[in-house]
Amino acid sequence: MKTVVNKIGAAIGAATVTLGWAVEAYCQATPPAAAPPAAPPAPEAPKLDTGDTAWMLTSTALVLMMTIPGLALFYGGMVRKKNVLATAMQSFAITCLVTILWMVVAYSIAFTGEGKYIGDFTRILLSGMGTDAVHSLAKTIPESVFMTFQMTFAIITPALIAGAFAERMKFSAMLLFIALWLIVVYAPIAHWVWGGGWLGGLGVLDFAGGTVVHINAGVAGLVCALVLGKRKGFGHDNMAPHNLIYSLIGASLLWVGWFGFNAGSAVSAGTSAGMAMAVTQIATAAAALAWMFAEWATKGKPSVLGIISGAVAGLVAITPASGFVLPGAAWVEKDALYTNDQGMVQAASRAIASKKATARSSATGSRASTSTSRPTACPAVITPGPRGASLPGFAWRTSGRVAAFFRTNTRSRRPRKTATS
Repeated sequence: MKTVVNKIGAAIGAATVTLGWAVEAYCQATPPAAAPPAAPPAPEAPKLDTGDTAWMLTSTALVLMMTIPGLALFYGGMVRKKNVLATAMQSFAITCLVTILWMVVAYSIAFTGEGKYIGDFTRILLSGMGTDAVHSLAKTIPESVFMTFQMTFAIITPALIAGAFAERMKFSAMLLFIALWLIVVYAPIAHWVWGGGWLGGLGVLDFAGGTVVHINAGVAGLVCALVLGKRKGFGHDNMAPHNLIYSLIGASLLWVGWFGFNAGSAVSAGTSAGMAMAVTQIATAAAALAWMFAEWATKGKPSVLGIISGAVAGLVAITPASGFVLPGAAWVEKDALYTNDQGMVQAASRAIASKKATARSSATGSRASTSTSRPTACPAVITPGPRGASLPGFAWRTSGRVAAFFRTNTRSRRPRKTATS
């Protein structure tokens, strides 16, 4: 019996060794199977930045302050005494009306979807916007902050139009007009430029609202004034501003709030916001002084209405380029552009050099210069004529022109006394 068990054990051992050899030989002859492809890494979740969020909350409050009370006082001081309350009421009511319409439908039309002309309706009544939602255009702040910031732009734009029909439109008609204009005009154009529409696809640069806000409101105000017709009593009734101190306070609030308008459009608390704030301050002061001195030269004295008009004009002028230019953009030729795209800078520099060469070759001693088109790659660069735009030369020519103007326009404006019998 013991012999049989030993034989069986030996047979099993030999079979095991033989099977091991066979498996080893098979593994050596057969290549190992390819490992399954690794799953692609999950996209990194947007990381909110508390500094950016804090700055955007501040900017939102500043832009809202531009309308109430800034624009309400600015317009209210320019109208007659009997209409000051109605004019201020228009700004306040527009703020309330646009807030609701923006929440219901206008935000969804302007900043959702990938259509060329209009957004979709995924954010109707702000549906799907939770506390942790983030918009693709502002990945470091909550979407609720981005939505409210853009709401303040939608508020001030129709409020600007109110200056075109101040004192001569019924309140009910004004509310209906503003509601329709916001949905039919403002929201689609905001989508065209900022929301991924066809104008943005063409390379249109609008940092803070030159197209969406100012051109949009200006054209609407002009058309509205043409439709309403001539103002009754103009040229006969006294239509002097009621209280320019209101307008001065309003313009001051607009100036301060504009830092949120321009620097806030960087959607971050970074270098772009800092430069936008700097050029906004400088351009506004320069425009106010230019208007004041021009009025002083033509009318004999400056005025409060003139200097605040110049300040607002400077704010409007710098807005679309506030994130793309340096403070010396009006004087310096090549280093005026402020952007992170080095290719754009190089293209602009080549275009400027080409313009200079063309101007030098075509100049024949006269002041006429060859007119060439602005390079589409850099609409913010200001290129001079063949005479150059160096600061000393410009200052010398300007001082000569101002002196000549004063020599020919400084006669006394008081009527001469005549002898009476």
